[in-house]
Amino acid sequence: MIERRKHPRTNIHCRVFFECSNVHGQSVSQDVATALDISEKGMLIETDAPIHAATIKVMVPVKEETVEIMGNIIYSIPMPDNHYHTGLIFHESENDMNSLIKQLAVSHKR
Repeated sequence: MIERRKHPRTNIHCRVFFECSNVHGQSVSQDVATALDISEKGMLIETDAPIHAATIKVMVPVKEETVEIMGNIIYSIPMPDNHYHTGLIFHESENDMNSLIKQLAVSHKR
């Protein structure tokens, strides 16, 4: 696979909750996923079904609180093990993400 990310990935293994919205901002689905990696600009999650939505809000447990991250879905592709890998690009600036990445790397590193 060709590496397209401009920022390094940090491998994690973390259960997250997500909520998807359509282009009108209406909630269309909610579920649980596993975050597989994170970078300053995006995240890779694994789900049991493909995600077809415009916007996604991911709720990530960090210590005793939950951090909410807004993003857009770039792709959702099937994997051989009947799961789907979904790539997200974040709306937040990279300054907001650096702290979260460091916390996740320590608490959920693979």
